[in-house]
Amino acid sequence: MGMVRIVLALLIGMIVFVDAAPAFAQSDDTLVVAQQQRRRTLFDLLFGDEPAAPPPVEQPQQQRPRATQQQPQAAPSLPPPKPQVEKAPNATRLAVFGDSLAIDLSKALERLYAEDPNLVVINQGVSNSG
Repeated sequence: MGMVRIVLALLIGMIVFVDAAPAFAQSDDTLVVAQQQRRRTLFDLLFGDEPAAPPPVEQPQQQRPRATQQQPQAAPSLPPPKPQVEKAPNATRLAVFGDSLAIDLSKALERLYAEDPNLVVINQGVSNSG
């Protein structure tokens, strides 16, 4: 019975020691030292340590001069609209089929060939095609 008690006491002691050992291994001194040192990288070795950034300088705000009331100016007149070109009855017809991209393409082609009487752009695009 005496031998069993010794083995049992050693077993309990080892369990307590194994359980408590990591707590003793950690120390505040090690953490503080590790936080103070900065690792050197390959970039630091090649180009040297980066200089400390200067503290930001606060610039005093300058007072803006008061804005004077300006007289409202007349809006610039728009140029007169271009005259509509009459399309020829036997003009080439260009049909554009597709989705919203086709609608935009047909509008661009209409603007491009607006002055050409020999080309008519037909828009067959569907805006909400799915």
